[in-house]
Amino acid sequence: MQIQYRYRPPKKPKLKVGVMNIKPYRSWICPLLIVLCIIIMGVGGLFLWERNIQDFRKGRQVVIAQQLEEIDKARQVLEQAFQKNTTLAQQKADLIVKNKALQDKLATTMRTTQVDQKTYTQVLQSLNKLQEKNSDLKEELVFYQRLLTSPNLENPVEVSNFTLNNDNGLYPYKLVLTQLTRALKLAEGTIEIQLIGEIRGKTKRLKMKEITKNAINSLRYQLLYFQRIENKLMLPKGFKPRIVIIRLLPKDQEYANEVRFKWENLSLKKEQKEYVGKS
Repeated sequence: MQIQYRYRPPKKPKLKVGVMNIKPYRSWICPLLIVLCIIIMGVGGLFLWERNIQDFRKGRQVVIAQQLEEIDKARQVLEQAFQKNTTLAQQKADLIVKNKALQDKLATTMRTTQVDQKTYTQVLQSLNKLQEKNSDLKEELVFYQRLLTSPNLENPVEVSNFTLNNDNGLYPYKLVLTQLTRALKLAEGTIEIQLIGEIRGKTKRLKMKEITKNAINSLRYQLLYFQRIENKLMLPKGFKPRIVIIRLLPKDQEYANEVRFKWENLSLKKEQKEYVGKS
């Protein structure tokens, strides 16, 4: 007996009909985004520009305030110098009158046969002191006139004048230092005086401690505009001086300003001026 088997093919799946939603195209979104970006960038740029303008104005105000302050300081310095100049001119005029009176008094005294020698000496000393003071005031007056009229006012400390006398083996000297500047700047440093000459036929350079009574190595200076320094030199026996050297060493500076004078010239005119290192 035969059994027949009939193959049944699998059932085909039924197709389901789906619904697809299609959204409409919004063409205005991209332009809107572009406009928003432009607006944001413009607002940010305006903010940064305004901020830079404010910073610039503040910085400009600070610079203007500093310049006004410097101008005010310079004006005060000029006013002080002008007042000093006026005072010195008045003192000079008073000293000229006193000097003339003393000269007349001295001439009258010398014509008198009963002149007391002591009185004559005192009058002569007073006259010399007044003449010396008059010369000093003239020197200060010339300096302050230069201070008011000179266009270049940033000169360092320099030797304005140096005089030397012979007093029985001692040599009194007067050194005048000036600083031509309108700034209220205190100049400080040291001064060393040296001599070059001959002793026993050989050239020798003497330092300051070898030609001063107290064997000092240097003197200190401190000035705003003008300083006068007086002291004495003492020469070793047999030493024949030829050149006087004045070395100015400003504070916190490595090199000194060296000024030389001829000994043989009583007016002691400058021989040469150079910058040299510490010895």
